[in-house]
Formats: sequence, structure tokens, C-alpha cells
Amino acid sequence: MISFLIASISIGQLDIISIVKLILTVSLVSYGVYFYNDLMDLEDDIQNMELGNPVPASRPIGRGLVTKQQLKQFIVVASVAGLVFAYSINYLVLVIQVIYLGLGFIYSTN
Repeated sequence: MISFLIASISIGQLDIISIVKLILTVSLVSYGVYFYNDLMDLEDDIQNMELGNPVPASRPIGRGLVTKQQLKQFIVVASVAGLVFAYSINYLVLVIQVIYLGLGFIYSTN
């Protein structure tokens, strides 16, 4: 994100709409990755709670406030929305976000 801002300033194409889109892009794609990680770590979090560490299982998915299906839907919506915002900025931002999303999902998958 910082490199995009520096490049935009250097070529004189920095505008508030692009900044807002970039913040939304990074936030939404990150939410997709973070919540995918929570989904993949759910069983480990439950085991940690049984071993006396209640912090990981205190997340909404661990407490049963959000179903797995709801979390999966949120992951898809957030990730796709983030990629749409990335594409609306430019192709390079889209490529970077796709790489980040892919690496995040690979890291989180057991």
C-alpha cells in the first residue's frame, strides 16, 4: 500500500478516491485471509480451550456466534469485493492482492 502511494505521488496521480479504494482493497482481502485462517484453525482453537487456553476459542466462530457457513460466505464476499476494488484501481494492485490472498490461503490450509 505504501509503495502504491509513493508511486502515485511521484507521477502526480494521487487522489482521495484511489486512496479509499486501496484501503478498502487491503482491508477486505485481509479480512478474507484472516477469517479463512480462523476457519481452518477452529479445531485447534477448541483443543486449546480444552487445554486451558480459552483466548483463541473466544472468537465468534469458536463461541458458536457465527456458523461455519456464515463465515465461509463472509470470506467469499470480502475476498471478491476486495479484488473488485483492486481491479478498479489498476491491474498491478489486483495481481498483488491475488498473490496475497493465495499465499494467505496456502499458509492457513492444513
